[in-house]
Amino acid sequence: MDRDDEPGSPVTGDEATAAWELQNSPYTIEGELEGFQRFGTGVRQSSGAKRMVGLLLVAAILVPMVFGVLSLVYNALF
Repeated sequence: MDRDDEPGSPVTGDEATAAWELQNSPYTIEGELEGFQRFGTGVRQSSGAKRMVGLLLVAAILVPMVFGVLSLVYNALF
C-alpha cells in the first residue's frame, strides 16, 4: 500500500474533486446520510480547533434528538 493510499492522507488535484462528488442526490435520504457520513469523517480526520467545533456541532444535533426520543419513551410508558 502506498503512503498516498493510507486513510487520512491528503487528497489533491482531480482526486479532491472526485472525492467530493455525491453518489446520491442530496435531496434523498441516502444523500442526507452520505452528507452526515462525510461530516463525521471530516471531524474524525481534523485536529485542534476544527475538531472541537465539529464535535460541538455533532453534540448540538444529537443531544436534542436523544432527549426527544427519551421523552417519547417515558411518556409512552408512564
